[in-house]
Amino acid sequence: MADAVLTSLCGICHICAPKYKCPRCNIATCSLKCITTHKAWSQCSGERDQTAYVTKSKLATAAGVDHDYNFLHGIEMASERAERVLVEDKGIIQKDELRPLTMEEVRWKVGRDGRKRKVLVTRVLKQTKERLVDKLLANKLKKLNTVVVSAPQGMTRQKENQTTISRKSGRVNWQVEWFIFEKSLTDTNKTDKSRLLSKLSDDVPLYVGYNALLESQSKSEGKVQKRSFRGVAQNPSTAHWHLASDSLQDPQTGGWISIRTASIDAWPREQDELQRRQFQFFLESAQKRSSQLVTLTPLPSEDCLRNILSNTKVLEFPAIYVLREGEALPAGFVLGPKDTVPSLEEQQRGAKRKGVPQQGKGMNRPAKRRRPGDAEDIEEGELGGDGGADEAGDVIAEQSLSEDEDDTSDDESTSSSGSDSD
Repeated sequence: MADAVLTSLCGICHICAPKYKCPRCNIATCSLKCITTHKAWSQCSGERDQTAYVTKSKLATAAGVDHDYNFLHGIEMASERAERVLVEDKGIIQKDELRPLTMEEVRWKVGRDGRKRKVLVTRVLKQTKERLVDKLLANKLKKLNTVVVSAPQGMTRQKENQTTISRKSGRVNWQVEWFIFEKSLTDTNKTDKSRLLSKLSDDVPLYVGYNALLESQSKSEGKVQKRSFRGVAQNPSTAHWHLASDSLQDPQTGGWISIRTASIDAWPREQDELQRRQFQFFLESAQKRSSQLVTLTPLPSEDCLRNILSNTKVLEFPAIYVLREGEALPAGFVLGPKDTVPSLEEQQRGAKRKGVPQQGKGMNRPAKRRRPGDAEDIEEGELGGDGGADEAGDVIAEQSLSEDEDDTSDDESTSSSGSDSD
């Protein structure tokens, strides 16, 4: 029997008949071992080259159609896989950020002469509730002149930021990071530091919010503090009610006699004053020092975040350090000013000092003509109007596609596409 032709055998081992063909370079192989050897020897990926030239005769076949379908399907699968990894698995971006901001439509518009013309209309897509809340929060922080430095998407501090705004009251409900310093139980010369996260409204004093946090922590851990019993007695001469450790009734007169009385009106104020003086509060600086020391700014315990963070820069959300009254800062921390930003008045004065535009250079420019539906107080990048029945909002651009083209079709739009324009 004559030997087999060398070209009809496996291109790697030259022993067995080939069973497979490499999609990349079309070399014939007989087994998985030969395929792996071929990829190692030839540095071949084994994937089909989608940019390779294919003749027209091969495209007009079932194999050519399948090739194009598999190529488009592979792109769709890769896009869905990347979206799932970035949004669900790693949380680097939000799903809402992947949708286009604008939509382009080709419509027929009736001109002043009554003739229909093709117009390319660019509409702004509707904003979701998350975007609306973010815009309300950004506008509120802009009024307070609070600069929030955002951490990269997917970072732990960015994920922990749950700062929101109440649309009813207009108050900012800050996410606050509390660092509590306490003396170590094992080593008196050592200070332990614990970390807690909580929400705090911008109009609540620091000592009130922190004591509420401690009470909630005690309840969750089952450490509810029981108050000592105090009776309530009425002074027979003044008819004023007092707190008392105990109270007795006179059997002759029927009146109540209080022992070690204390004014009931004074006790809540004393407790509030005790809570006010019990802790010290410090704001962490957003800028890190080259010496690796953390800069802290002392804060009045009765102050609220609305005043503290005004004209201030913070990293995502404020970090507040808590010490007991009379204790000193441990090693690694230094007192210093907070990261301030120029106030709105200073920014306006600085803009005036830079100079006023000369006459003829933008001074007599006519005002931009408003389209129907444009809001008067709309800000740059803000949506206006209700957006219509579909997910499109106001028209932000129109471009004429033809001047003399007529059409008797009743279709309002012929095509549409999305774009990622800002």
